Amino acid sequence: MSDFTKSLTKSLRDEEYAETYAEVFQDTYLATQIKVIREQRGKSQAELGQLIGTTQGGISRVEDASYSGWTVKTLKKIAKALNVRLRISLEEYGSLPGDVIGMNRGSLMRAAHQNDLVIFPEKISASAANRILLMDIVDSASHDRADLVRENRNDEENVVNASRFSPASDLNQVDLSDMNRAASGGMTIWQ
Repeated sequence: MSDFTKSLTKSLRDEEYAETYAEVFQDTYLATQIKVIREQRGKSQAELGQLIGTTQGGISRVEDASYSGWTVKTLKKIAKALNVRLRISLEEYGSLPGDVIGMNRGSLMRAAHQNDLVIFPEKISASAANRILLMDIVDSASHDRADLVRENRNDEENVVNASRFSPASDLNQVDLSDMNRAASGGMTIWQ
C-alpha cells in the first residue's frame, strides 16, 4: 500500500474530512469524465451545449472541478448527448483511495452505445479481444484491491500488484497532494 493510500485512509477516519474529500473527488471525477468523453467524441463545448440545450459557457461550468451544482436532470441530458448511460451509486468511504488512485484518462473514457463491445461483440477484432481481456483483469484487480481493504487483509503484495495494472493514458493523474489540500482547505484542483 502506497504512503498516499495509507495517509488518505487514515485521514478518512475523520468524518468531516471524509465528507469534504469525497465531495471534492466526486466533483472532480464528474467534471473530468464529462470533458474526457466529450473530447473522445470529438465534440467542442459549444457542440455538447447545443445537444443539451445550453451554451458553451454552461458546458465549461460543468467541466470545472469546483462546480457542484449538479442535477440528475442535467447529468441525464449529458449522458444521452454523449451516448452513454448515467449511473448513480452510493459508496463506502473505504473505496475512495482506490477510486482516487485509479482515476486517469483511460478509466474515464466510455464507449458510445453503438461501439459497446459487450453489446456488439461481433465488432471485436483479435487484438481488441486481448485488450478487453486485459481491461477485465484491470477491473478485477481494482475490485480485488477494494475487497482486500474491506476484509482487513494485510496482503500488501496483492494490493501493489493490482495497482500496477492501471490503464495507461496521456492524462496525468490528479495531483493527489492537491486533492488532500482541497479536502482540508477548499482549493480548485482541476483547471
